[in-house]
Amino acid sequence: MKNNINILVLFGLVFMCFGLCCLAIFLQELMDASQFNTRFRWRAPQVFFLGTGAMALMAGLGLMLRQRWAVRTSTLILILAAGGWTFFILKEIPGSGNDLIVTIGLTVFIYSALLFSILFLNNEYVLRLFDEVHSPEEKNEDILDW
Repeated sequence: MKNNINILVLFGLVFMCFGLCCLAIFLQELMDASQFNTRFRWRAPQVFFLGTGAMALMAGLGLMLRQRWAVRTSTLILILAAGGWTFFILKEIPGSGNDLIVTIGLTVFIYSALLFSILFLNNEYVLRLFDEVHSPEEKNEDILDW
């Protein structure tokens, strides 16, 4: 059985799921603070997960609706994800000496998936899909010609 789902809809769903994941991490931090009766502190990870989650939800919806701004927003989110992963790995590598090979393999996989997504979203074929939505069906270039 074949489906008719457009690749932009699939990428939009992935971005929306990534956004929900980031927002869930932020909400867990918020709930942990309230559970232990401590004051919630805004630090870089909380701002990162809240901002990236909100942007990813918007970008996913924009990709599904074929909005041109969604490509740039999605590219920015992918770059932010690569930066976030880099900071996470640099923080965790000194403590995890035993799993260094697995960490390197996972890092190569994540970077290649992010690079694939950036190159795919910015290729000519995908960008033409956005032009089909924003250009009129009929081109009446000779309307004002006499």
